[in-house]
Amino acid sequence: MLNFFRKYQKYFLVMVAVMVTSSMVFFGTFSAISETQTKPDRRVGKAVDGSDLRFLEISALSRFIGADRDDVASGGTPNLLNDGVIRRDLISSGIAEILVRESFDLLKDNLSEKLHRIKVYKGYEHPGAPFVSAKQVWERISPAVNQLWSQLQTVEAVDPASFGQIAQIYQLQTAVPSDWLRRILVMQEQQYKQWLQPDARLRQEDLSLFGFHSLTDWFGKNFVDLMAEFIHNASIVAEENGYCVSFEEAKGDLKRIFVETRQKLQEAKYPNLYSYQDQLRMLGMDENEAVSSWQKVMLFRRYFQDLSNSNFLDQMPYTEFASVANEKAVVDLYQWPDALKLKSGLDVLALQTYVEAVAQKSTDLLSLPTRFSSVAEVEKKAPEMVATLYSAKVYAIDKREAALKAPLKEVWQFETVADTWDVLKKEFVFLQTAKTPEERFKLLNQLDPTQRSKVDSYARRLLTDKHPEWVRDALDAAEGKQTQLILSAGAIDLPHVKDPVRLGGLFQKILSSPETALLELNQFESGDAVFRFENIEKISDPTIKTFKEALADGSLTRAVDKQLESKFTKLRAKLPAEKKEKELSEVKEDLSLLMLKDIKLAIDKEKVEEGSFAAMRMGALAIRARADLMKNSNDPKWIRGEGESPLTAQFKLECKEKQITRLNGENWMTKDLFVLAPNTWTPIRIAPDGAVAFTYLKNREITNEPVLDKVKLGKEKIGNDIQCLLAKKLFARMQETRAVIIPLQNEAE
Repeated sequence: MLNFFRKYQKYFLVMVAVMVTSSMVFFGTFSAISETQTKPDRRVGKAVDGSDLRFLEISALSRFIGADRDDVASGGTPNLLNDGVIRRDLISSGIAEILVRESFDLLKDNLSEKLHRIKVYKGYEHPGAPFVSAKQVWERISPAVNQLWSQLQTVEAVDPASFGQIAQIYQLQTAVPSDWLRRILVMQEQQYKQWLQPDARLRQEDLSLFGFHSLTDWFGKNFVDLMAEFIHNASIVAEENGYCVSFEEAKGDLKRIFVETRQKLQEAKYPNLYSYQDQLRMLGMDENEAVSSWQKVMLFRRYFQDLSNSNFLDQMPYTEFASVANEKAVVDLYQWPDALKLKSGLDVLALQTYVEAVAQKSTDLLSLPTRFSSVAEVEKKAPEMVATLYSAKVYAIDKREAALKAPLKEVWQFETVADTWDVLKKEFVFLQTAKTPEERFKLLNQLDPTQRSKVDSYARRLLTDKHPEWVRDALDAAEGKQTQLILSAGAIDLPHVKDPVRLGGLFQKILSSPETALLELNQFESGDAVFRFENIEKISDPTIKTFKEALADGSLTRAVDKQLESKFTKLRAKLPAEKKEKELSEVKEDLSLLMLKDIKLAIDKEKVEEGSFAAMRMGALAIRARADLMKNSNDPKWIRGEGESPLTAQFKLECKEKQITRLNGENWMTKDLFVLAPNTWTPIRIAPDGAVAFTYLKNREITNEPVLDKVKLGKEKIGNDIQCLLAKKLFARMQETRAVIIPLQNEAE
């Protein structure tokens, strides 16, 4: 039977789609006819010009703008004739937020209901794998949704700011249509199909964010009616100011939007089974009513957009300004590598420690090494400065994830066993003594959900130790990643590996005892993590680490700490009185400065431009380099060459040609480069972040770069401000003339 449904599922889907569309069209038509017959028109108030506000006219406009073509993404019933007047013209510009703020008391009840729904909404989460969830998908694709959602969950009572946050989520949620979200979650579920049971809810549950599909769902009917009344009155003011939109023009624009929307839906592979006339029937309107509503929208748009476009009419001043601001200086920039941006005494001590460990001794305290000790000598003196590189395909799993394979019934049974209970009692103090499995199970059921979840998770971890095949299965299903591993001082540091020395020892034994070592590396356990290492290849013999590598893997930091510990007792007496009694961790910087006393004296002799002691360490060498480069700009003593050894290249200047403008250059560059004559060397500059650099000015050029993109951005921002100001004035006029009728229809009607 199931095979029959699978075979013909496409035909069933098409048939269901046709039936649903037909019913929507029929009931849309029926509701329109019945509404016309049972609800005669009436006056509900006065517009800003004193004309009558008619119920059917405003409700038709409200119905028309209450849905747009983007509602396809949220699973709602879209209006393919509306390109998003509320979404794009009112919410995006900030007009809607102003209208809500000015009439908040009228909308408060509706918005409170929506906020409550958002706060209690949980979102889909797979019962057997919490990491397969809608929140996780949103976090990867549009993390701002989760951030705003979290903020709203802390709001005690709705206010205009809450509306702004809800409006932001409303704009963002179209990034992941509900049917896309379902497909992503199903794909994630299938990745774990070997141990994860399919969840029927995932195929059936409404996955639209907060269960909202339409503007009414998001903000309430009163909000949509308020937007309709605002557009109606704005169209009246537009006509007062000489704007005109003919019936035929509005009709043509509606059809254009419909054709454009159908084309977009076809490109996105959305099923589209109804026509222009069907869409009108679904709205419960005839063409005259739809065109009349759209005339009002077009009048509103023209009036507001024309006023917002009236700024920045003359672009000439901005173009002339750009020609000066974008004057270009072509320079050779000389600077030390990033690793040599020294910011503290500890950084300087790290550099000196590295130099002493890997290089032959020099009488010049400030010079950087050009000759290095042999690997054997360094390994004997400072083994942490030598590294052997391996490559391996690494598979990693978390035992707690593998434990999810255990059925809940088996977990509960395991928890109530006497031996397990004793272990759980030691881990969780809130568990009590119980003699029988029944008593233990009863105690577990009395725990609050948070405590019960912690106990179950820990029990699953214990149960995994009794089922090693679960771990093997999880490793078999895991995705391996080719990784470079560094063996240094007998250890391999890897995230979540708690015993790096043991791991390093296994790699060292591969040549002498391959069977034993590779067997252990096939399933290497460390705490909650389990690893598998395959395709192991030794890619280098032992080599001396660069300064950057030694900093990155923490080996140099550990070496510095070791030095400080050894000197602490001796140097403590030389510390200021207020620091003598402090712990080592609090006075590391002070100790490093005491240990670098000779370096400081050598720097003072170089007459370095004022800066921090750490940066002046490299500034002193930059003075020497600049003097030599003024004679030979490619001096190999200071400039790294192609194919040069990483050890020697790491202590040489980087030279890059750059094009600097007045706007994009650093302050010190623009200060000198647009004053000095070409073919001039700038002074040494020391930045607050420890960067030391100087430049050679080759020439300057005048460029006429376009600024129209920046003008457009500024125009858009100022245009929105103008629209918001105009909206505020118009709405004040509506309030004065009592043209704000909310609710438009009372509950009895």
